[in-house]
Amino acid sequence: MQSATIIQKLQETQDQLKHQLQHYYDDLKPTSSYIMQITEMTIQAEKVLKETIEQKALLTGKPAIVFDFDDTFVSHYPRFKEENFINDADAADKRMRRIDMPLIAPVKSLYDTAAQLNVHVFIISYRKSIESNPDKNMKRYILDSFKFNNIKMDDAHVFVPIDNETQLNAALYKTSIRKKLTHDGYHIIFSMGDQQSDIEGECTGAKFLLPNKLYGPFSLLSAPAHVTANIIPFKKTLTF
Repeated sequence: MQSATIIQKLQETQDQLKHQLQHYYDDLKPTSSYIMQITEMTIQAEKVLKETIEQKALLTGKPAIVFDFDDTFVSHYPRFKEENFINDADAADKRMRRIDMPLIAPVKSLYDTAAQLNVHVFIISYRKSIESNPDKNMKRYILDSFKFNNIKMDDAHVFVPIDNETQLNAALYKTSIRKKLTHDGYHIIFSMGDQQSDIEGECTGAKFLLPNKLYGPFSLLSAPAHVTANIIPFKKTLTF
């Protein structure tokens, strides 16, 4: 009986958290808390971008910005919802191989602004295939996703870990790519992502950490019940 009661309470907690997630993301509507918070961040990023471009003396190389991809450029939320918020390794791997995940509108708008200003846009993702899947070419799915969404993205501007790079943790891998870009003559104005590892390390420029309550530090589903009594507020970082 006690075991059944515990299971029931766990289920009730999970149901409550799913309800909070659905309310927060609200199917990515412009009026959702999620999109409104993302918009706030992209407005700040656009201001930094334009001010840096206008003050050319601040640039030490070709202007560039860096984005993470998953839950930064495209949202996993609709697929999470379809799968009843299951996030085991197999489910995550299958999601990353889908090319029809929707764009996060404010980030796409920021990308458009950067393109109009002739700023180089780079994607640095930590996508890695699970061991059981022989198809390790995760970069292809990112490029196909851009094509699906009618966005031109240069193959050389998209990075995912390959070979020995997969042994690095996310922060070290992303730092290594940013340092390479800087060495190649790019001035990274800002880095934006939904995980702390997206903005850690050297050569980030300004740092923008987007909210993500599906997994990682902002996760509702993985947080203890006493932590999730209220929606965890998103954090924002703007440093130089």
